Amino acid sequence: MKKLFLLSVLALSGCSLGLSLDERYQKAYDEVVREPTAENVSRYMQLSKEVSERDMKKADRAAEAATIESDKGFTEYFKKYGSEDFKQSHR
Repeated sequence: MKKLFLLSVLALSGCSLGLSLDERYQKAYDEVVREPTAENVSRYMQLSKEVSERDMKKADRAAEAATIESDKGFTEYFKKYGSEDFKQSHR
């Protein structure tokens, strides 16, 4: 009985079980366009924030990985062509 109640509450509150963040975001957008109530706008804005945070984390990870690769290239370059002090400090 408790499980049935919980599922009913989740369904009524607009929680979508099994949908990805992008799918929930698109659904919330469609609801705002169809019926721009305060509740729909609030849900859409919350999901918009979650999507932007996820995308920002993804971009940060990609930038960090690119920086690490770039740093490796510079280190190898300076080991070959840099000053003797630099070469000796990285051996």
